[in-house]
Amino acid sequence: MNLTFLISVYNEEDALPGLVENFSALWARTGAHVLFVNDGSTDTTLLKLEALARGNPRIGYIDLSRNFGKEQALAAGMSAIPSGQNVIVMDGDGQHTAKAAGALLAAADQSENTDIVFGVRKERLYQGFIDRTLSNAFYKVANSLLRSPLDPRLGDFFFARAHVVDTLKAFAGSKLFWKGVYSYIGYERAEVPIDIAEREAGQSKFSLFRRLGLAIDGIVWLSKTPLHIISFLGLLISALSFGFAAFIVVQWLLTGVAVPGFYTIIVLQSFGVGIIMLSLGIMALYLSVVFENTSQKPGFILSRRSRLPQWDKPDSDRSS
Repeated sequence: MNLTFLISVYNEEDALPGLVENFSALWARTGAHVLFVNDGSTDTTLLKLEALARGNPRIGYIDLSRNFGKEQALAAGMSAIPSGQNVIVMDGDGQHTAKAAGALLAAADQSENTDIVFGVRKERLYQGFIDRTLSNAFYKVANSLLRSPLDPRLGDFFFARAHVVDTLKAFAGSKLFWKGVYSYIGYERAEVPIDIAEREAGQSKFSLFRRLGLAIDGIVWLSKTPLHIISFLGLLISALSFGFAAFIVVQWLLTGVAVPGFYTIIVLQSFGVGIIMLSLGIMALYLSVVFENTSQKPGFILSRRSRLPQWDKPDSDRSS
């Protein structure tokens, strides 16, 4: 099997030695290649990756010019992997173990019809109460807006066959939400229950604010429903303002009661706000379509300090 481990790292100088020690036997047994993506680390992570690559031609790394975020780091790694490679995507903080990766491979070997195997987290005790609460709230909101619900148990730890990797490479925009991509692409999938290990070294670099930012980007990336809600809200406010105006006119005609000035101000303000929200909603719908089809901003930029693994030719090429 042509297999590559794709590992994104950011300031993981303390975690890298333990990760390599944990996976060395599995990498040797499977003959796998390893591609690290250094997402603009500011510590000695890049130096450690350079040392690893010098000692083993099957290990390589991509160095991004700055920190672009995990979503784009994975996109950069996938874009560098040649066709014909099956891939295991995992984190570089040591929480994904060689035992769990072996379980993914075993599940893939059991059925050739399985295109992608996800490691499903049994528990989320490694997350704090606030993280779990916000995460659950995000999935409830997101799934209420989506046709294909997201599974909160799934993360960026999975085995994908070569044709799936080729499909994932097509998603190269400047804004990505991989969990949404996994839901969007379909394919035959399997799930393997796994345990998430505690970090052996270092601290999580994925802060609460970055999680919230990713959640907002994810909802916008996955669905245009919020824009439809804004348009509907504009129509509703406009209808209410018209109804209120009609009520005032009828009241004046039937009772002769003079219309107070602040009533007129309220009606005009409500009508104006409704029209503005309706207009913004319609323009946003068009702008979102234009942006999605014309944006040329790269999602990531590579530095010159990259060194790819020496990939073998795919089996199909060897026989030709």
